[in-house]
Amino acid sequence: MNKHVRHPGKGGKGGRTYQPPIDHAAVKDGRTVFPSTVKDPDDVGNILKSGHHNPKIGKKVTKGRWKGFPIYTLTLEERKTCPRDCALWRACYGNNMHQAQRWRHGPDLELFLELELRDLAEKHPGGFVVRLHVLGDFYSVNYVRRWHLMLEMLPQLHVFGFTARIDPEDPITKEIAAVRRAFPDRWYVRFSGTDLDEMQTLASEVVDMPDQAHRTSIVCPEQTGKTAACATCGLCWHSTKNIAFLRH
Repeated sequence: MNKHVRHPGKGGKGGRTYQPPIDHAAVKDGRTVFPSTVKDPDDVGNILKSGHHNPKIGKKVTKGRWKGFPIYTLTLEERKTCPRDCALWRACYGNNMHQAQRWRHGPDLELFLELELRDLAEKHPGGFVVRLHVLGDFYSVNYVRRWHLMLEMLPQLHVFGFTARIDPEDPITKEIAAVRRAFPDRWYVRFSGTDLDEMQTLASEVVDMPDQAHRTSIVCPEQTGKTAACATCGLCWHSTKNIAFLRH
């Protein structure tokens, strides 16, 4: 295998995301470039990982109404769980993450997820946060409904993240928007690349330079060096304004 495929983050120009060729199996078949990193939920350890392991996210929220909440992350398989019309289908930053542990999606994942969320609710009665998804996306209506149910059952649970499910006619998109309307203070999942105003949702965008962001957008403070991590910022779950992220 080409070294740029094994360690693409070291091979791209300027540290930019490696893009596999159009005819690469990952692009054609809709899977990660690193299939050996995809694990079954019952293989090893917990599927929800502490944000302590991701310095860009952070371990515990330090400001705002979620202050003091520990952060956990969930990583699925990119492309396999994502819509094929995602603007970053080839340029997914997962192409650079050869060490990331991805969880295989499906009923087993959802079962283990529910068990772990219940455990975290007992461990953190004051509240906790889950970041969806470091890689991957919402892959079915039932999966989104599982999150809806968990929010109903566990008032300690708070969620933020992003999705490429932006087709307003897609049942998954509609279901994600419905969760936002049901839990406006605890579900901050932003639709990447659109605003979907008519569905009362949150949005985000990806730009190459800060000055390319929409005039109403706020450029991610972590990426511009204004804060250390999501945990020290909280903008994604404090603001209803569009958030712009620099392409990487």
